[in-house]
Amino acid sequence: MKHMRRLLLPLLLLLAVPALAGDGWRYTLDPAGSDVTARVRFLGFASKSVRFPAFAGQASLSPESSDAVTLDVTLDLTRMETDSLTRGQLRGPAFFDVKRYPTMHFAGRKMLLTGDRTADVTGALTARGVTHDEVLHVTFDRAIAEMQPGQPLGLTGRMSVDRRRYGMTAMAVLVGTQVDVTIRTRMVPA
Repeated sequence: MKHMRRLLLPLLLLLAVPALAGDGWRYTLDPAGSDVTARVRFLGFASKSVRFPAFAGQASLSPESSDAVTLDVTLDLTRMETDSLTRGQLRGPAFFDVKRYPTMHFAGRKMLLTGDRTADVTGALTARGVTHDEVLHVTFDRAIAEMQPGQPLGLTGRMSVDRRRYGMTAMAVLVGTQVDVTIRTRMVPA
């Protein structure tokens, strides 16, 4: 019975995602027209950046309910890019622990409009096996009222994350605690 529950739970979750979107507009993130980066302060005056070139995602918006949204983005941490001096440290157990946790995932489930082209998407961010609610501040490439089904959609999303909440506490004197994540993406109708 326990084994059956483990098999059924992922299936139920897969079925629930489309149900949340109703008759909404569905999109797939276009990797060729998208970019995900993170930046953190280093030594108090400089910064270090990391790029995540391998990711996948999908989104659904509802024309009837502006707060209904699903936004699922999964980053492949094994392919992260940064300068050679920090790559090994970031992949190691003190930071992302890529051997144990090869992906990071954001699941946005609620959108609050903050302007004619802006919104806050609240969702669960999972890194290193730890999940916390975070807010992605989104700017669309056009006014929300002008969006039409079947058209590509561009957006830029930004969030600031406290790395300590996800167990990344190493090098506190050298590396800042706030990590600024930016997602620039082109979404194509699915």
